[in-house]
Amino acid sequence: MSPCTFRSLSAFAAIFCAGLLATPLTGCQSATSSMAHSAEEKAMAMLPQNAKDLANQYLSGMGDLNKLIDQMQNPQQALASLNKVEQTASKVSQASSALNALPPDTRSNVVKAFGPQLTSTNSTFMTHLSSIKSDPSFGSLGSVLGPVLDKVSLFK
Repeated sequence: MSPCTFRSLSAFAAIFCAGLLATPLTGCQSATSSMAHSAEEKAMAMLPQNAKDLANQYLSGMGDLNKLIDQMQNPQQALASLNKVEQTASKVSQASSALNALPPDTRSNVVKAFGPQLTSTNSTFMTHLSSIKSDPSFGSLGSVLGPVLDKVSLFK
């Protein structure tokens, strides 16, 4: 091997190794996150459009319901928004019933595809419901608002 060839190979090896070392090694966390994201994408791809639409309607309605409850700072505000809460709760329950009527494999894919959002929005709602029922500042309105919110059918 000539000295010129050796230097070329050495330079190539140095550049190659430097490139490997400069690449961030993210380990299992990145692979796990990628696999979970991939599972969500696969489940989403398997869903018919009507199931996606129902899931989005449910999540949108739950988001609206959670916002309405967040805005209630006192019994007067809660009373003023009671009609809107009832309407929104009804829409959420309709979407949930329609989701629950889907075939089991489609429901399973809805849960896989929308799992994190479902968990978050349902958890927020349950926290609100518990607070309204136990917060003495809502007084007797808690007994009026609580039953309306109890009628909300959650999709899990």
